Formats: sequence, structure tokens, C-alpha cells
Amino acid sequence: MNSYVADTSPVAIVKFCLQSERQIAILDSTASIVDIFGFTAAQIIEDSSSAWMSIDSDDRGIILQKMAESAQTMQPLNLGWHVLHPQKGKVLVDCKAMPEADSENGTVWHGYFQNITDLKRTEQENQSHLWFLECLDQVNRAIQGTNDLEQMMSDVLAAILSCFACDRAWLLYPCDPASATWHIPMEQTTPDYPGGLSAGTDFPMTEEAARGLEAYLANSEPVTLITTIESPDAPEFLREHHIRSIIGTAIYPKTGKPWVFGLHQCSYEREWTNDEKRLFSEIGHRLSDGLTSLLIYREQRESDERFRQAFEFAAIGMGVLSLSGQWLRANHSIYEMFGYS
Repeated sequence: MNSYVADTSPVAIVKFCLQSERQIAILDSTASIVDIFGFTAAQIIEDSSSAWMSIDSDDRGIILQKMAESAQTMQPLNLGWHVLHPQKGKVLVDCKAMPEADSENGTVWHGYFQNITDLKRTEQENQSHLWFLECLDQVNRAIQGTNDLEQMMSDVLAAILSCFACDRAWLLYPCDPASATWHIPMEQTTPDYPGGLSAGTDFPMTEEAARGLEAYLANSEPVTLITTIESPDAPEFLREHHIRSIIGTAIYPKTGKPWVFGLHQCSYEREWTNDEKRLFSEIGHRLSDGLTSLLIYREQRESDERFRQAFEFAAIGMGVLSLSGQWLRANHSIYEMFGYS
């Protein structure tokens, strides 16, 4: 235990047993155990009770159970637990050890304790970043996959519903507190909470709804709300639609009034994480750009259709000739002038 390699190892090489008081007793350890418990090896070997009590209370029962099973089967011990380190706060510990029969202590384990807090944090950050990129890719493909506005909104909200594992994804228009009504142009829901906002139905602009829209317009970051709908003080609208948690933001296509993009969690009171808020904001920007393109495209098509009808059914003859005098296009009045039906 006193070799240079052991003492400079980032893991604590340990020998421990199960005491009669139902706690771990550290019999020997390298210096790195201070990184695990905040106590020196000498302190812990002399009295392991402080180290034991620093382990999360829920984890202590699991440790005792796993050690008893390992002692009975003589199989390796492989588990993790949380420690409240006096300087570092909560630390995640990985333990791997082999049991050995011992005449004095019954069973002793030889192995290591490792502080894997930073490793787990890095893994979680990498997983979160991968999730962020995968969700954005799904949203981008949905936006770029069609020129039909309703289909695009439906596909995007379906992708978002899956990415966030929420109960409703929806778009509201207009985000204008002065409007007489508002409606939900599109929503996607889970089977347990279908049609919560009655897509396509016009709702009156109540004072409560207007205040909600004002909050979206006043904030550049997503607005969140968590409500205990069983409470008598919960707003009637939230109780009626089983809305326990909301995240929403105003989005600003370059044509028309602002919209609201939002999610509902109905099955439980959900705390939206910073990573979820960051992804939600980025999707809002992409959705705004997608709406801009397809709203302009739809307006252009409607304009073209109005021109076509005006041209076709004009009371005067209208046509288009090439430079060589060939008719390229003519309306009904031109046909009648020249005796064609």
C-alpha cells in the first residue's frame, strides 16, 4: 500500500470490511481516499464512521445489501454511491472490489474507490450535446421536407413531441393581446392527452390569456410555469386542459403577427432543464425561419391565384403576345372577341 505507484494513483486502493455496527470499516487505504470522503487515510482507518455517514442515506442500505450478497456468493462487488464531500459537495463514487475470506473480519474486500463525478459530468454533457444535435436535425428535416405550411407545422411538432417526451407541442396565433381571439393553428399530442387546445377553434381573448401573451412578448428567453392543478387556486384553463408544466416563447416570422411556440407536460409537474430551454430556444428560431419561408410562399401563391382569376374572368380582353405576334396566353374575353368558345 505504501508504494509510490499506489500513493500517486488517482483511485483510492482500499481494503475494507463490514463491521458489526452495520457500516463499512476501512482497514487500509492509499492517500487518494481524501478525494472521496474529505478525510485522510489515517483518519478513516482510525475511525470510519464519519466517512460512512457522509454517504447518502439511500445508498447506505444498498451498499450493505450488495456487500452481504458478495460475501455470501464470493462474487465481485461492483456498485456506486454518492458522498457529501466537505469541500466538493456531492461526489459520485465508483467501487470495484473482490471479496476474500478473513479469519478476523469474516470477509474483507480488496479493490478501489474512484471519484467519477467529473467523468459522469462529461458523459452527461456529451450525451446532452448529442441529443441537442439529433433533435435539431429532426426539426431541420421536418422544416425542409415540404412546401405545405400545415404539413410542415405538423411534422415539426411531431418531431418536437418526440424529442422532449412531452404531452403536447403547439403553435398559437396571433401573439397579440389586443386581438379579439386567438387559436391553435397546429398541435401534436400524446394519446393520453389528445386535442387539448382544440386546434382550429377560436378562443376569446380573456384578460388571463392577454397577460400570458404579454409575458411571452416581454421575454426573449422561454417562459416556464409549473402548476399543481389539484390546488383550488390553479387557473381554470390549466385544470381543464390538465396542464401541469408549460414552456413557451414568442416567435417572429417576417410576415404577419408574432406566434407562440409551446409545450405542455400534463402527466407530471416538470422542471425544464437549462439544456431543454436552450434547445427549445434554438428550435423556436428555426421554426420562425421556416414559418417565414412558407407563409411568404403561401401569400405568393394566393396572390398568383387572385391575379389568375382576375385575368381569366376580366370583362375586357386581355392577353400576352410574343415579339413575333404569337398568342402566349389569353382570357375568356379574347376568345369571345375572336369567336372561340
